[in-house]
Amino acid sequence: MFLKSILESTTLLTNPHILFLIFLWLFLQSIYLLFIRLATNAKESQDAAAPGCLTLILGVLWNGVGLGGILLFALPIIFKMTTGFSWQWVEPYCLIALRSGLLGVLVMTALSLIPYLGKFIATSPGLETLGAGIVTVRLLSPSLLDKISPFIPHHPYPSILIVLGLFVLFLFFSKLTQLILHLISSKLKNGNSSATQQRLVQDLGQVIDQFCGIFFVLSYGYLISSQWH
Repeated sequence: MFLKSILESTTLLTNPHILFLIFLWLFLQSIYLLFIRLATNAKESQDAAAPGCLTLILGVLWNGVGLGGILLFALPIIFKMTTGFSWQWVEPYCLIALRSGLLGVLVMTALSLIPYLGKFIATSPGLETLGAGIVTVRLLSPSLLDKISPFIPHHPYPSILIVLGLFVLFLFFSKLTQLILHLISSKLKNGNSSATQQRLVQDLGQVIDQFCGIFFVLSYGYLISSQWH
């Protein structure tokens, strides 16, 4: 049943509005990655603590606002409240989405400070997106579902086992992608490829990782919707 629902959630990728939001998230993450590189590679930043603090603060604000905004427009489509972008539906929930996104990112930031766990999270930007996204959906969705509560007997949320299943699936695809790209990167090194080509392979890995993360976040929303539709 779980795997069947996940497979069904891939139909979200046929919705042009959902695809636009996914690519918008990937674009926002690319800008953030570029900023981190510029901030940490500058000569005056080599021995300073300020760039690390700045990137942490910007990361929370940038990712929190971005994730909250994207899910604010995506969830009404996933919940079949509307067939496309509708400011009428989302306008009353802007502050809730902003707060939910920031809290979701703050939760993952706090977890990343825990020894060992933080090192594991740091190796996968998509894992941060998945964790923060699930928290954001869980905080934001009750307000959206209340708008159509006459048609819902209760607020259906997946169990903790299903949530863990999403993380397991994500890690499977993430590690598989890393393995494939590692093999490609090794061949490039042996072939005396340029540093730019190797950097592109690394960037591709992060893009795919982020894609998997945001997709499983949307799948979580789909699992909520499928229990009452």
